[in-house]
Amino acid sequence: MTDPAVLPDAENDRRAWAADGVRHAILLRVLPIQRHDVLGPLSVLRMGMAVLKRRIDDPSPPIEDIRRRVGEADVQVAEAVRMVAALRQWDAVSARPRPWSEVADEALRLVQTSASMSGHRIEPMSAADDAQPDLQLDEVEAARTPYLLLGLLMHIQDTAERPMHWHARWLPAGLALHLRPLHVQARDGAPSSGPGHAVRVIDADALALLMEGSGWSLSRTVRDDEQVWRLQRLA
Repeated sequence: MTDPAVLPDAENDRRAWAADGVRHAILLRVLPIQRHDVLGPLSVLRMGMAVLKRRIDDPSPPIEDIRRRVGEADVQVAEAVRMVAALRQWDAVSARPRPWSEVADEALRLVQTSASMSGHRIEPMSAADDAQPDLQLDEVEAARTPYLLLGLLMHIQDTAERPMHWHARWLPAGLALHLRPLHVQARDGAPSSGPGHAVRVIDADALALLMEGSGWSLSRTVRDDEQVWRLQRLA
């Protein structure tokens, strides 16, 4: 018989592992997008280098054209390096402090394509009138908070009964996401991240695991056809 004294710690460990499982599911959904972000400038760079080699082999190389193409190659290298560096946000050891608005904007961008494929319409992020100064996240928060925000956005995408219009606003220490139904035919079943890609749904239980001990609160209000989700940092 299990000693009752160890049950709380065992349960906490189990839920911590379950929360890590949710984060892993989120990571699997966003990594293909970031892989594409990295490969994009590298593909352009590869084509540019092929043209540059041909120019250099000309009997009379066009110096100005070569200089222009070297400059373009330098831009693509810098962009690829920036995209690779962005991957460190998933590593708590190498994460850097980040402004909340940057984290929120990046999370919305990472779900935009799959949400749009599911019929949702995503407005660009905007700031509320009282959204300044921007909340600064330390290294630990910068590594954990993207999972929390992506979990919320994926939960909304995965569980919506019909396509919605999304309008997200920064708050002084959080986010308000306004949802209104679009006047299109409702779809059957949960959305997917794209043709041929099965995804693990971020349901209410998965979202609750992410919220536990996060230092953030989450609320949802419904008025007529509008839903408002508020993610707020606890004082």
